[in-house]
Amino acid sequence: MENHISKETISDLVKLGLYQVVGGLVGILIMFWNLKVDLIFGLSGLAYLLVFLFYGYSIYCGSLCLKADSKALERSLWNQIFQLFNFAIFGFSFQYVSGASLNVGLDLTNSVKLSFSAGTSQFEFFLSESDGRLFLNLNLIAFALIKWIDRLMKQVKEEKLIREMASFNGSYDTAELSQNETP
Repeated sequence: MENHISKETISDLVKLGLYQVVGGLVGILIMFWNLKVDLIFGLSGLAYLLVFLFYGYSIYCGSLCLKADSKALERSLWNQIFQLFNFAIFGFSFQYVSGASLNVGLDLTNSVKLSFSAGTSQFEFFLSESDGRLFLNLNLIAFALIKWIDRLMKQVKEEKLIREMASFNGSYDTAELSQNETP
């Protein structure tokens, strides 16, 4: 992918990659900080493995971005989609943040309340019959990153097409093409 994209796009990929790698590493550090050795066996061990896999995926996505791999943006998009919503309903809750979060949502546990929260890397996966929480949050940072990744995907596709057209025609200058292609 790197030979098809501009330096600006590569710079954006590096920023996105660093964000995801740092977010994943912070998440893993927090996980190890909270790790209780006697709980790493059985179901608790599977829970820790699940947390590690999510943060490992974030690091993987970030490393793809740093290498300007062709699958980097698609994988990063999925990483952010996993972080877009966090919720609790009928004793099941899920929250995954690798990096930072700025949440806006509705808390319907006892009444209807608008909620705001912010944080760093965190993971919650909970299944309990006695948990009566009921909420839905939207992570605005993940939402903004999804929009940014979508724009980058379109930009990479356009830059690739411009370079292919320039190499096919041979007579067009890529700078001239990019100026003509911009709406």
